[in-house]
Amino acid sequence: MMHASHKPTDRSDATKAEAGMDYWQGRRVLIVSPEAWGPVRLSKHHYASTLMEQGAQVFFLDPDSPKENRIRITAAAPDQPAVLFRPPPLRGMRFLSRVVRAKLEAYQMKQLAAAAGGPFDLLWNFDLHRFRSIENRAHALERIVHVMDLREPKELNGPAGLADLVIVVSPAMADGLEKPQDRVLHLAHGWMPRKREASALPALSTGIKLGYLGNLAMRAIDWSSIIGIATSFPEVQLHLIGPLHGAFGNDTGVDPATEKLLNALPNIKLIGPVPYDQVPDWLEAMDILLIAYDLEGVGLKATSSHKLLEYLASGKVVLSSYLEDHRNLEGLVIMARPGGSVTNYMKDLLRDLPALNAPELQAKRKAYAAANNYAEKVEQVARKLRSMARVSSQLKDQA
Repeated sequence: MMHASHKPTDRSDATKAEAGMDYWQGRRVLIVSPEAWGPVRLSKHHYASTLMEQGAQVFFLDPDSPKENRIRITAAAPDQPAVLFRPPPLRGMRFLSRVVRAKLEAYQMKQLAAAAGGPFDLLWNFDLHRFRSIENRAHALERIVHVMDLREPKELNGPAGLADLVIVVSPAMADGLEKPQDRVLHLAHGWMPRKREASALPALSTGIKLGYLGNLAMRAIDWSSIIGIATSFPEVQLHLIGPLHGAFGNDTGVDPATEKLLNALPNIKLIGPVPYDQVPDWLEAMDILLIAYDLEGVGLKATSSHKLLEYLASGKVVLSSYLEDHRNLEGLVIMARPGGSVTNYMKDLLRDLPALNAPELQAKRKAYAAANNYAEKVEQVARKLRSMARVSSQLKDQA
């Protein structure tokens, strides 16, 4: 992981302040997440860890659980935030008037603040379904809504209505937003380096190894292309790394017919989920890394792939379906044309594989991932919040 000692030491205090490097010191941040704190780490988990490294006191609110009968909190570990748990709020709350919802959410925030030992300086909300109407700022002074997945841009207006800052991973997510665009920050996914220990990978099959990492129950996966690669190129061993039947409490899974076919193909290896710290070992053991989505088929208008930076950090060649937000990666990623199948690119890729995995290209991919670390992301957020605070103060002075 990135530690504070890795920051540049030759900046003046004024430059550090402007960059946001001292902004988080001592701030109490509540992160509201649709995914639980656990062994699998996504962007919201990385933001929590990085904020802690920069001096913030971080609290992480897990998804609401019917197993809980009261709000409770775990003690923070040196490298982990304090995790808050709560039972689901009032059933049917979304059908109540906005005024009533705002009062109920203010009361819920008051309860969370009491459990955490005091009010929060910032509510950093990754969950578009919680705290949509809260107006009272007594227990959470500033608000960020951070959007990772969005089916239609217009759906953002509700959650973003009372936010001070809206962060989107894809610019197109803000297309339907009524909030002024100066309150919007485009912040692509980041990459989190981690401590590396001796690899504990099992013995892998010989031959060309292709890897796919992620939640295999994701609806947008283009299974026809993945199965097409397996059947058309039997010399390639496909390693599917991730849960086949959902993750983060989602019990949906792969279509039974698809699962049966995956198990029947001899060159498809269903690895299952792997520990977070072992992900780099698995990716580096591959020859090719794959992203295969059918975004139009599931109605997604904009997406930004979190796994792409993990792939690039391995240095290995990446074959991807078309991703609008990553068109700038030409030369680092082999990307299909819009509507095209990744299967069509495999023949040329296999022919040119040694050149595509040449040391100089691997170094460029690793450098791109390293430049997009989470320390830089939270500094961008700090600079934006500082800038907005200055503008607000100037407007008040002119009034």
